[in-house]
Amino acid sequence: MKRLLEGVESTELLEDSAHHCKRRKPEHTSDSSLDILNCAFECDQTNTPALTQQTLEKLDVASKSESVEDYGVSCRQSVEQWADKCKTEDKIEMPPSPTPSSLSWRGNRRRTAKLAQRQRSSSPVKKANNPQYRAMNMADANLFVDHLPEAPAEVETQLRRVFGDTTLLAKHKRAIDRLAIQYCEESRVLAKKCAGENEWRSHLFLGLLQPLERLEPDTLMLSASEKPWNPELKPTAPSPFDFDPRPTSTSHSHNDVQPLDVDTVPPRAPSAASTFPNTPIFSAPSTAPSDISSENPNGLSTPKPDITLGLAHTNFTPIQKSVLMQLQDESHVQSEPHQVQIGLRFPFLVVESKGGAGGGNMIGAQNQAAVDGACALNILGDLEQVVAHMRSRACHGDLAHGEIRGNQETVYKVPMIVFSVTSEGPLYEIWVHYRVSETYHMTCHRAWRTTRREDADEFVRALAGIVEWGRRGFRDNVFSSLGHIEQAMRRGVPLRIEEVYSNERG
Repeated sequence: MKRLLEGVESTELLEDSAHHCKRRKPEHTSDSSLDILNCAFECDQTNTPALTQQTLEKLDVASKSESVEDYGVSCRQSVEQWADKCKTEDKIEMPPSPTPSSLSWRGNRRRTAKLAQRQRSSSPVKKANNPQYRAMNMADANLFVDHLPEAPAEVETQLRRVFGDTTLLAKHKRAIDRLAIQYCEESRVLAKKCAGENEWRSHLFLGLLQPLERLEPDTLMLSASEKPWNPELKPTAPSPFDFDPRPTSTSHSHNDVQPLDVDTVPPRAPSAASTFPNTPIFSAPSTAPSDISSENPNGLSTPKPDITLGLAHTNFTPIQKSVLMQLQDESHVQSEPHQVQIGLRFPFLVVESKGGAGGGNMIGAQNQAAVDGACALNILGDLEQVVAHMRSRACHGDLAHGEIRGNQETVYKVPMIVFSVTSEGPLYEIWVHYRVSETYHMTCHRAWRTTRREDADEFVRALAGIVEWGRRGFRDNVFSSLGHIEQAMRRGVPLRIEEVYSNERG
């Protein structure tokens, strides 16, 4: 077509102009683009004829009589008319672009909303991920991670009993081996698709911990509750009053428990003494509110572990349940760590899980697990402090000194330890938590990547060892401590909590 148009001479256009004299000259044509047409079409402009059958027949005859050259001229004219019409038509209306003022208004609105959201609440996860949290907040509360790469000798001895005794796991060897194979295969699937935190947490809970806990049910309780723990369990930084040699009743922490003011405590309901008629009633429960949203920015976040494993409340004897509930109500031994009690007491294993796709990292999981473990140690420490009252009562002749001494030697030589699991995707760490004097320490036992078959097998066996230790050794220690309390109460030894602390101070 282009070659045909180029081959048309201007003289041919003049000769064939008679055949197209009725063509209407396009309006608004430019002189530069249609010089030839201005010379060829000097006929009067007429309106476009109506589209009738007669008009169509005339056009058909005219088209058949035209030569190739005439057809080329006609096409060229049509193309030029179309191009000229495009130039003269109005431009397509487009939606107006946002003005700088509207963009600024929407941006300010978003920033204001985000600022209000930050002011409303402070995420514990973001707080734990902050480098300042471990260096300042945790250090001020005497809580340290990896400060002791090797645990003390007495703790290492206990760890060998937990992870080195294979006889306890012999009867479950086949089930544990099957769990290790399945856990490795599922870990590879989740790692391949870069799964999020929820999938990894469910994988650990449903694929490993729940089957291990159900090997011998009714002894332990496993929970993935989102309910926060009691903030009173957290370690606290020393206050200026702690350095004042004068006695005071305003400071209180797990490091230095002060006596209760008997005169300000209202009497408890008489029904509480019906269980032990020969024993004085305990002081009334604490009614101090706990507001998580009003936490000190320089303090520790209130724990809320992803997964918790502890002793089931239904596993205790009736008298032990009554003692634990009494101590729980008075906030002296909060064996149930949750603010809303779910029947899980004395947690010995906590899990803080992070996804490989984001939403936290291993450092944040370690910081959260450190606070969880410290709170679990405080529960055991509070129970030990109540049981220690028997020593002071033995000195006053309430019980035979030799009987108390023999029982104490079997209890207090066992160091108090608890465990935690931190994870980021398929990476897992097992930590041991313990106390050295007034400081809380967290030492890494081992680390694995469960996409490797060997690592998955070792990790599952280590976790099975912790679960079995909680079902045997840990439970026996707790029951032994409660046995001391039960024995003293049956023999009529007063166990008023204010007397416990007053005797310790004296």
